[in-house]
Amino acid sequence: MAANDQIKDKNGNYFKNVAYAFHFYAASHGPNAHYLEQGKSGMEGQYLQGGLGKVPIFISEWGTSHSNGGAEGKTYVDAENTEWWFSTYVDKYHLSHCNWSISDFEASSCFSGSGLSQSGQIVQKHIKNNSTDEYLPVSEIGNEGPAKDSVFSMPGYHPAKSFNQYYGGAISATDFAVPYGDRDNIDVQNAAHTCVKISGNASGDWVSYYLTVSSATKKLAVRWLAKNGNGSVDVLLNRTQVGSFTIQKGSAWATSIIDMDAPAGNDTLTFKFQSDTSGYFIEWFRLAEDIALTFPLPARGAVSPVSIAPASRGFDVFMPVPHGFEAYRIIGLDGKSISGGAIGRTQS
Repeated sequence: MAANDQIKDKNGNYFKNVAYAFHFYAASHGPNAHYLEQGKSGMEGQYLQGGLGKVPIFISEWGTSHSNGGAEGKTYVDAENTEWWFSTYVDKYHLSHCNWSISDFEASSCFSGSGLSQSGQIVQKHIKNNSTDEYLPVSEIGNEGPAKDSVFSMPGYHPAKSFNQYYGGAISATDFAVPYGDRDNIDVQNAAHTCVKISGNASGDWVSYYLTVSSATKKLAVRWLAKNGNGSVDVLLNRTQVGSFTIQKGSAWATSIIDMDAPAGNDTLTFKFQSDTSGYFIEWFRLAEDIALTFPLPARGAVSPVSIAPASRGFDVFMPVPHGFEAYRIIGLDGKSISGGAIGRTQS
């Protein structure tokens, strides 16, 4: 509430030298607190979330114990919920903080007596945390997306709509309703027909995905549609730009493929968008060792799958007889259409 109704001077301007204080006690506050009061929902974390990126916030008091410091027999030290507060908010958003208390007056909340207390051991860990003590603007941190903190396994396909973080007013997650002429009926890797919609005039807006890569990959494919305008997409891996591709106006879905060495382990993939006044859609992306020869094609109504095999000067595509295809299109690594035409349903 305070972040949405900041105090102003007599001329109606926001004060520039005002910070906002926040308190929490791990055994009392948050949805999983040990002493969560009956009938209470543990909303304190959401109260803090509402101010992040809007006003300067300083956690001027926090503790591992109950909010009364351990009085009335409530002496439990909540290490698990302390970790939740720090991983979800304090460390994640680089918030400065002060712990209660160095005094040994309240047994469960004190830092030490003859040595480090149970609470003190937890507090010391966070005081000695080596995380960079800096403020990152919301344009770099982003906002929480539909996927929240989920981590997605690669190599493989992933629907673009399920992003972890995003930034910018041009970003929205959308579904293609039935019937909808823009649905992808050629290379359907996203059965739900969902997309990220990039509205017009995007400039540096972005979405990011938390990935765990079981084996290193060298290729990235991105499926997109731009019926009304043009744009471009910069691709970043762990905050470093590794490539880009151009979005060109066209009536059909297209796939852009770029070289991208993604190491095994945990990686963050980011798409940073530029668009003109019309915008475009991103349907899905794929990480693989080699996309050019292993890209699967859906055989609609076919009795056996389409197969792709290397040839002396390219590759051969074998379709079963009968098959459900009516046309073909060859797309280059730059996403541009190279060739296409009709296919007879009884042809091999």
